[in-house]
Amino acid sequence: MVETEKTLENTSVTLSVTGIRLFQELILDYSGIHLDEAKCSSLAPVISRYLLKKNFNSFEKYYRFLRRNSHTEVEIRELISYVTINETSFFRNPAQFTVFKDHVLPDITTERFNKKQNLKIWSAGCATGEEPYSIAITIREKLPFLEKWNVEILATDIDYNVIKKAEKGIYNRRALRNVSGSRQEKYFSKVGNQYELNQNVREMVTFREFNLKQAAYPISGEGNWDIIFCRNVIIYFDRDFTTQIVDNFSQCLDEKGFLFLGHSETLLGISEMFSMVDFGNTHIYKKKNDVINETPPVKLKQQSKSIRSEYANRDVLSRKTSKRNGVALTNGSLANKSFVSKTKKPKNANDFNVGAGTVDGKTLINYYLAKGKSAADTGNYASASECYQKVLDVDPLCVEAHFFMALVSENLSEIDRAVEAYQKTIYIDESCVLAHFNLARLYRLAGNQRDAVREYKNTVRKLQQFSEDEEIKFSGGFSVRLINEIC
Repeated sequence: MVETEKTLENTSVTLSVTGIRLFQELILDYSGIHLDEAKCSSLAPVISRYLLKKNFNSFEKYYRFLRRNSHTEVEIRELISYVTINETSFFRNPAQFTVFKDHVLPDITTERFNKKQNLKIWSAGCATGEEPYSIAITIREKLPFLEKWNVEILATDIDYNVIKKAEKGIYNRRALRNVSGSRQEKYFSKVGNQYELNQNVREMVTFREFNLKQAAYPISGEGNWDIIFCRNVIIYFDRDFTTQIVDNFSQCLDEKGFLFLGHSETLLGISEMFSMVDFGNTHIYKKKNDVINETPPVKLKQQSKSIRSEYANRDVLSRKTSKRNGVALTNGSLANKSFVSKTKKPKNANDFNVGAGTVDGKTLINYYLAKGKSAADTGNYASASECYQKVLDVDPLCVEAHFFMALVSENLSEIDRAVEAYQKTIYIDESCVLAHFNLARLYRLAGNQRDAVREYKNTVRKLQQFSEDEEIKFSGGFSVRLINEIC
C-alpha cells in the first residue's frame, strides 16, 4: 500500500499519514488531548517546523527518538505547549467574574458566617496565570475582613514553562485589556512596556504542574474544593476523557461546590452530577443537591427588530462578492439564493418544547447548540446538523450555528453546503477568522487557487487584530500564531 505524503514547501520535512497518526496518538496517550484528523492535518505545517527545530526530517524518527529517550515527558510537554494556547487575559469572560463576585462568593461567605472561614479554589489549566490572579483580585475586593479568612488558590497546568512564567506575574498590555484603569493602578506596576502584578496578589496563588490525566487529583489541605475553574480546557478532550475529568472534579468538590467552564463548553450528555445555573448572559455549574442563593439573572440585550429584519431580508450570496464566492466545488454549483430562502422565519418560542416544558427562544438556542456539539463530538453529524438547523429556524443570524453547520457539513461531505454556511458566517460576522480560514482550505482542496489565496489573505488580515497567542473564536484551541504559520 502506497502511503500518501504531504510535502511542505521551503522545507525538507514530509509528514506522512502515519506520522500524523503517531503524533495524534502520542498527544492523546500522554495528556488526553484529542486532536481530530482535520486539526492534525491543519497542524501539519506547524509540526513540521517543530521537527526542523529539533533536527528531525520525519515524525516517525522523532517518535522513535522519544521511545528511547529518558527525557520523553519533557519533550512531549514542549510539543504540547507548541501546538496549544498558552496565554489568556485577566478577567476573561467578565460576565463569569461578575457571577463569581456577586453570587458565588456571597453564597459561600453567608453560609460560613459562623463557621470555619475557609475558601478553597482550584484553577485547573491556568496557563500563564491570568485566571487565578483575577480570582485573587476579586476576592481581595469582595471578601469582607479578608485577614480572617483562610484563602487557598491552587493553579495548575500541564506545561511547566507557563507555570514558571505565571509565577513571575509579568504581563504585556494586551493581557490587561479587561482590567480597568483603577485596577491597573492598584494592582500593577509598570516595568518598561510590561506590567508586574503586586506581591500581595501573587502570594495568594500557589502554582503547580499537573496533568489532568493523572489518577490522583489535588485536594485542599482543608478538605474538598469550594470552586473549580476549568475554562476552555475540556474543548481539547474527547467525550470519554471529558466525562472522566468531570467525574474527578465532582469527587474533589465540596457538596455545595461550583464548577466554572468556558462559555462554549457544556456538560449536556457528559455528566448528571451538576446542575446548570443560568444567569442570562452566562452560566456556571453547581454540584447537585443544593440551590444557589441567586438574585434574578441579568437579561441579555437583544438586537432591535428593525436591525434584525434588515439583515434577514438581505441576499447573502448575491452581495458584491457573490461572483467570486459562488464557485462550484463539486459537479454541482453553489446556488445564488437568498439567505431567507434558506432559513425559515424565526418562530415564536411557544412553538417549541424541550423536555417537559415550553422554553423561551434563548434557552432553546442554547439547548440545541449544546445538543449539536454533543452529537458532533460522538460523530453523529447528521443529528448535529438537525440541531443547528433548529437554532437557525429560531435565529437566522446565529453566527455559531452557521459556523458549526459548516463544520458538520464538511464531515458529511456536503462541501457546497459547507461553503455556503461559511459564507453566511462571514456575512454576519466578517471578523470570524476561522470561517475565512476554512473557506480558503476548501477552495484550495477544490483546486480554486484564486479564491483560496483571497481567503488566506483575508485570514491573515483579520489575524493582525489579535495578539500572537490569543485564542481564535470557534478554533477549539488554535492560537493566532499557529494559524499564521499555517497560512
